[in-house]
Amino acid sequence: MPDEPVPILNKPIVAASAYLEAIGITGESPEQQQERIEKFKEQAFARIEGITGLAFDRETGKCTTEGNICMEGETEEGWEEICTKLGAEKDPQQVEQLWREAGAFLRRAAGVKQSTDI
Repeated sequence: MPDEPVPILNKPIVAASAYLEAIGITGESPEQQQERIEKFKEQAFARIEGITGLAFDRETGKCTTEGNICMEGETEEGWEEICTKLGAEKDPQQVEQLWREAGAFLRRAAGVKQSTDI
């Protein structure tokens, strides 16, 4: 006699629904979904701006902090070093610190003065 099939989900539907909602799968309308995405986008930009001290255009993602940077010589080498560290780092706290350093580096390279410089 064959074995009985094992249920794929052995939890009540309510638990499955809560799980789907927790991982971002909801029955929201397209308008609600767009509103959620816009809120996330704004929070992400605000977080990066707060960490780096730089400003960004919300539509294009381009940096809008004034100043010009010539990526040559020591400036280019310093930037490459920070980018290499960022790409290799796994610890979230260290990544955040490296983003702070990257923002301070770019502000200094562009001649932008801010009290948050490291």
